[in-house]
Amino acid sequence: AQGRDIRMSDDRVEGYRNFMNKLYQAGRFVRMHVDDATPWELPDDLPVTDRWILSRLQRVIDEVRRGIEEYRFNEAGSAFYQFVWHEFCDWYLEMIKPSLSPETGEVERQVQRAVLIRVYETILALGHPFIPFLTEELWHALPGKRGLLYDRPYPAVDVGATDENVEEEMAHLMEVIRAVRNIRSELNVPPGRKVEARLKGQSEDLKFLRAHEEIVRRLARASLVAYVDADYIPVRDATAVVNDIEVCLPLEGLIDFGQEAKRLRKEVEKANAEYARVAGQLGNARFTANAPTDIVDALRDREAALEQKIARLGKNLELVSRYLT
Repeated sequence: AQGRDIRMSDDRVEGYRNFMNKLYQAGRFVRMHVDDATPWELPDDLPVTDRWILSRLQRVIDEVRRGIEEYRFNEAGSAFYQFVWHEFCDWYLEMIKPSLSPETGEVERQVQRAVLIRVYETILALGHPFIPFLTEELWHALPGKRGLLYDRPYPAVDVGATDENVEEEMAHLMEVIRAVRNIRSELNVPPGRKVEARLKGQSEDLKFLRAHEEIVRRLARASLVAYVDADYIPVRDATAVVNDIEVCLPLEGLIDFGQEAKRLRKEVEKANAEYARVAGQLGNARFTANAPTDIVDALRDREAALEQKIARLGKNLELVSRYLT
């Protein structure tokens, strides 16, 4: 938060080291696919993933610029961090890999390279006030003759490149993928196993997902994406709700239900024990009156998180138990 003293923390230092390594690895990915610095004029009919990242890039440029101009450096740095790690690296780079493969047509690949290098160059320029030594080094590692990044104008917002509808549609698509991933993780589905994702909702709500099903299938590790009728009742499916869409995953053949039930019972027991300990601390009036505010707030957050975790584990245990009866 603005004006807050930050305690020295090895975990915090390690986290930012990991972030800078992420930015470096993204640079390696760019250099692996882009060997020509010739600027390309981008066509109007870009793929939805490119329109999304270019629109999100304008949003983060605006946030970072405003944060710096208003001396809210914590907010500027956080906006930059979140965009680079969680949108550019975690999502965009994964989405565009097929477009950079040799099987893709040369024109399509060249357009993809042009968007990729443009976004990465802007990221380096945007992050230069925060990590100047790293961004300058990564800048000069890119193809082509380059002057100092320090001398380049700071990125400015291009309002014409924003597309709110694409941002909303892509956010929804990513939430669906995230829901499948969460189910896989919580029920211990092996990473290499493909799942069948069944999506239940109104046809209008499913329209964008149908159009970009390949992204969902690939990033959710699904062998099949099926669109089920509104009267479909997922009695034995693991489910999650994303806005007006119900995401259903049949579990038969994916996991050992006996072993999974045993694991979940242990997790429930462990979570209940921790919850009792945290609730005991918060129920101690002397402790809450004398402990630092940030410690008490952290415990309250932990208590709320544990309540949600216990409910989620209970739901999963109930689901798995249906396969044992």
